[in-house]
Amino acid sequence: RKVPPSTLGDVMSPRARGPVLPRSRARSPRGAEMVDQVLWFATRGAGAVSLLMFTAATCLGLVTVTRFQAAGWPRFFNYEMHRRVSLLSILFLAVHVLAAVFDPFTSLGIGAALVPLASTYRPLPVAFGVIALYLFIALIATSLLRKHIGQKTWRLVHWASRAAADIDAIG
Repeated sequence: RKVPPSTLGDVMSPRARGPVLPRSRARSPRGAEMVDQVLWFATRGAGAVSLLMFTAATCLGLVTVTRFQAAGWPRFFNYEMHRRVSLLSILFLAVHVLAAVFDPFTSLGIGAALVPLASTYRPLPVAFGVIALYLFIALIATSLLRKHIGQKTWRLVHWASRAAADIDAIG
């Protein structure tokens, strides 16, 4: 039976010829095993894409703030690109979190996805991800309430979101 590549070191027995799988996984039907692998790859892939897109959104935000503009670009181009890349990165973040919650390999569950250090699967990196998720939720909420909370508060939370991406990258 195949095991996701990064976990081979965790489940490989030095005396065994193949990976040592838990009983429940060793007897799972072929279709369930395929779904498990799809969820495993979806979790990692969506997380990586989300992190790259958040980085791109940050760069586009900085380009917007500095008012950089190429000669042929419309004035709204930088802002709209920042906004759209940010929305796409939030979509990939949602896929990442949901795939991790439903992935039986990690057995996170909804509680571990919402409470830092509640996970039995790699507790510290998952805790960093949960904290970053809360910072991104704060970023989304303040962006939606920008007119009501003021420019200064909105900007402070926006700068904190960069820290959220760094925290998540550490994990």
